[in-house]
Amino acid sequence: MLRLTRHLLLPVLFVLLAGCTGGGCSSGCACAGITPRMEGFPVAQRAENAASVRLTDSGLDFLEQNLGTLAGLLMGDDGGAVLTFEIPPTSQSLVVANVDICPDGPNPNASPPECVAEVDLASAQLQVSAIDPHNITVTGPLPFRIQKLPVRVTWGICPVCFEETLDIVLNELSTCPGTDQPFQDLGLNADLSLEIDAAQQHTRYGYSRLRILDFGVSQPDILAGIAYCGGGLTPTILDALDNFLMGFIFNSLVGSLTGPLEDALCQQADPTQNPPCPDGSLDVDGICRYGINETDECASSVLGVDGNIDLASLLGATGLGASGALDLLFAAGGQGVRDDGSGHHWGDLNPIGQGATVALQAGAEPTPPTGCVPLAEATVPLGIPVPDELLGNTLPDWPSNLDGPHFGFALSERFLNYALIQLYNSGALCLGITADTLGDAVPLTTALIGLSLGLPEPRNSLEELARQKQAAPMAIVLRPQTPPHIEIGGGTDVATDPLLHVTLNQLSLDFYAWSLDRYIRVMTATMDVTLPVNLEVTPEGLQPVIDEIGISNTTVDNSALLRREPALIATALQELLGGLIGDFVGGALAPIDVNSLLGGLGLTLEIPPSEPGAGSPGLRKLTKGNDDFLGIFATLGIATPEATSNADQQTALPPVRSETTATLVGLEIDPTGLRFDGSTFGPAPRALLRLGSSLDDGSRAIEWQYQLDRGPWHPFSTDRNLTVDDSWLRIQGRHVVKVRSRVVGQVHSLDPEPVEVVVLIDDEAPVVSVAEDPEGQVTLQVSDTVSGSARTLVRVRLGDLVDGALQWGPWSLWLTADELAPLEASNAAFIDVQAQDEDGNIGTVTQPLIRGRGAADAAGCQCVAIGRPPTGSGWIPWLSAAALGLLLGTRRRRRKAAAD
Repeated sequence: MLRLTRHLLLPVLFVLLAGCTGGGCSSGCACAGITPRMEGFPVAQRAENAASVRLTDSGLDFLEQNLGTLAGLLMGDDGGAVLTFEIPPTSQSLVVANVDICPDGPNPNASPPECVAEVDLASAQLQVSAIDPHNITVTGPLPFRIQKLPVRVTWGICPVCFEETLDIVLNELSTCPGTDQPFQDLGLNADLSLEIDAAQQHTRYGYSRLRILDFGVSQPDILAGIAYCGGGLTPTILDALDNFLMGFIFNSLVGSLTGPLEDALCQQADPTQNPPCPDGSLDVDGICRYGINETDECASSVLGVDGNIDLASLLGATGLGASGALDLLFAAGGQGVRDDGSGHHWGDLNPIGQGATVALQAGAEPTPPTGCVPLAEATVPLGIPVPDELLGNTLPDWPSNLDGPHFGFALSERFLNYALIQLYNSGALCLGITADTLGDAVPLTTALIGLSLGLPEPRNSLEELARQKQAAPMAIVLRPQTPPHIEIGGGTDVATDPLLHVTLNQLSLDFYAWSLDRYIRVMTATMDVTLPVNLEVTPEGLQPVIDEIGISNTTVDNSALLRREPALIATALQELLGGLIGDFVGGALAPIDVNSLLGGLGLTLEIPPSEPGAGSPGLRKLTKGNDDFLGIFATLGIATPEATSNADQQTALPPVRSETTATLVGLEIDPTGLRFDGSTFGPAPRALLRLGSSLDDGSRAIEWQYQLDRGPWHPFSTDRNLTVDDSWLRIQGRHVVKVRSRVVGQVHSLDPEPVEVVVLIDDEAPVVSVAEDPEGQVTLQVSDTVSGSARTLVRVRLGDLVDGALQWGPWSLWLTADELAPLEASNAAFIDVQAQDEDGNIGTVTQPLIRGRGAADAAGCQCVAIGRPPTGSGWIPWLSAAALGLLLGTRRRRRKAAAD
């Protein structure tokens, strides 16, 4: 019955957008990282009209026209769109006889099914209306039938008695089992009220709740479909049976429909919480009620989110280390009286313009406030209005090829900034970033950061902080000193008129280096950051896109461990920080999947794609008085496996996806752009790509967008020649450019698997060191920050003095640095090593060896001693022995690793 419950709740689906489908995170739904609050959110800390949602008149019409289809989707494959429920055995005394209905119990597998009632939801022609004062009505014919209801009639008083059996049916033609039994239409009348809980003593005071005012089916329609098959019952008995059956079927049907619905509207007790119910209510058979009896009023389900958010859990998937917690309310409600003269509350449904609008109240409180940032004052915003667009049914520039809009949502800018202050006060923005966060493509190490900052002169003072003065991992901790602030714009151009303009002034970044088994702080950089953000409509949801991150007013302190002056470090950092911040911000900017909130109801939201110079008609700035809002408008669709857009639904064909091609046709690297020379950088590297698409046949325009490493996606462009000149390319590493494409204006043609192009930035040769032990074993250590040991090749040759002149043997085979094994060279006087990274940079070390250490008798070991090379063909076994020594050592190590 739960599926029918959700079906009947479709008229109020818009309130569910604030939380989990079916009742919010205080109703026990699985909202990761959110713990329900049983004490309720303090009234004084709630912001009324923080958001509002609307179903337009055409949205309600859409639900009317598709209730049957949606019912079929909700029912799944196990029963189509026909809902069934079993009729239990029941006995009734009719004075002169006893009647046993379903004496042997239900048998749904019989043909036809016995004692099973059926409701054909797919064929239901129901009407949905929003009416005064705050009601949603669902009326119309509900197809219903009972194919076989066995009945046993016992006459007299046993043992002086006899039995008679017959079958009762209920269908449109009153036909008996074995013949066609079409469904009988029963008139349905459901009246639901969405209104606030006005009892101030209740924990959920001011929260919107859904109540069943009336729910019934037509008893005359039931009686008209009843027929008796078999038996010889008298008219008196039949009349008595008619009255009994009419009431019995009515109560069974209505009870089966309303029972689960009422349970869904009441707060379920949560045994994992203590207490399991909201304050002031008690657990009565699993339902939270304001009393001890089953008839007492229940605590209403929260239509939205009301709980404590574990921010570490919430941000864990991004790889950013975070801590803190936040009490959050975002749910339908508002005890204040509306300003339209109706006398109703903001949290009451407003059936204006034959559509339906309801306000959402919201709140945010850090629990507890953090100590990692200077706390900012947060004042609950009051007097937020509902924008006019959320009270109407049309928009002036809505695309003509889309129905609707069916759905509207508005989020207050004032509340958004209030919530950001509280998020800042919770410590959620104190994030930790390590090399693991950014991945292996661009290692966050003292070598690369020091190189880019110009710290190698005269030596890399960052590297010198690490053990053995080698490259060491780094970490960064973000400590904002002021809260972020958002201004809502038009979204027409991400550079000049972004939808969201985010400012984060005085952002401090503490840089740490790994030294002596711990991280030590090497400097603190503080800067102002601006993030112009647009939302791009994609099949995965609303994808944030950023073209360029602004960094200004950078200063550096706490840098006493570094040789370069703080002002010069700050100048260099300002060039690099945009890419660094973009790299980890991009990893956190996952698409906002608005359809996930409605997927359980079989619905999708179709937001129009962006248009060049105009943005998306479904994503816009709304203004009323002095208040601005982020407005989201959409057309409702049916979520089917084959159809993912309104156009697809009409053709029932899967969308055609683009397959993107991208080729690196040029790479311009100026070495001065990779190192800070003390005053400025040279030009940043430029990667030139040529783009293509499988759908680029000349009949339609194609657009592409790209992402550099983990950075944000950039806006779409129709230019097939892409130049990537991001300052992040100044950091040497294996950068990856992801590119995807789509047909202009066709959201669902987007390539689901972006093509990847590697851009290698590396002008540093590998570092080679040679170590010799007392036994004459030579160990080579080769490191390359960009290529690593697996992609760095090494070869070796040995030399000796012959008649006072150095003579070299031939080079060994090339091996990767991670394949190297100790080399026997006790009789050699010199060693020459070359290491080449994947970009062709070669590092070389030539050094003498100490002769005579552990020299073995060549004849005794049946091998050629590495030292003075034999003359003539003797060079061949000498080379073979050198290469064989490396390879055998490698094989031994591999076998050991395999054995381990």
